Amino acid sequence: MTNEIATAAEIRPIGPDDLAEVRSLQSTSFRVLAAQTFSEEEIAAFTEHVYSFAYTEMLSEAIRRQQLLGAWFSGQLVGTAGWTAGDGNASTARIRWVYVRPLFTGIGLGTKLVAAAEAAARRGGFKILAVEAPFNSVEFFASLGYETSSHGVRSLPRGQSLAVAYMRKPVSDEAHGPLEKGETANEM
Repeated sequence: MTNEIATAAEIRPIGPDDLAEVRSLQSTSFRVLAAQTFSEEEIAAFTEHVYSFAYTEMLSEAIRRQQLLGAWFSGQLVGTAGWTAGDGNASTARIRWVYVRPLFTGIGLGTKLVAAAEAAARRGGFKILAVEAPFNSVEFFASLGYETSSHGVRSLPRGQSLAVAYMRKPVSDEAHGPLEKGETANEM
């Protein structure tokens, strides 16, 4: 039954009216799913980051460009994923904002969201995919073919930082091509 939820989830671009729900989902997902990896202080700093003006502005720009996707099940936003052009490398796209509501993890929804974001980046002409994965999500991205290239930290408010792995993978020729007129990302 649980895989049926991932199959039935509708993947589509996030709209401006969804921004508050996106930030709530992302902060809740991180708080619950990263609790075994990061301290309470790090999680609180991440939550502050998610509700910051800079983060909101970044999400708003991704929404404007239709680079932030959501998964809806029974009318409820249950996951997000998106992409942006990579920093300083014209051939690299960065997969970002991959969060799944805790009750919907482990059923293939995150994989479906990342595949949709990867396909969109591929259609944008990118040849390499990169992700800055918090340590609690490294195994997930490795299962999708990403390889760790280095380790570092993401700076957060309050002088906190999160340990991350920088991961990459080449775009597969087998990835889905452009959507046809009238086709939704859910059909990919």
